[in-house]
Amino acid sequence: MVIEHAIDHLRQEKYPPLAVASALLGGALGVLARSADKDTILRILDSAASSVRSGDVHASVKAEDGHESEKA
Repeated sequence: MVIEHAIDHLRQEKYPPLAVASALLGGALGVLARSADKDTILRILDSAASSVRSGDVHASVKAEDGHESEKA
């Protein structure tokens, strides 16, 4: 996928992971703003925040990596 290729390129260029993630989130919000209303965007963000709070996000990363996440 194009996005994955771009992420790999930025990692190879030694961009900090937080900067890459922030840029991707900003871009995603821009896409959402063009295609969804404010309440829908807020529901998506609330769902994402709930996944972080519950630990689901870190658990999925841990499962993909096959080891314990330092952040979990």
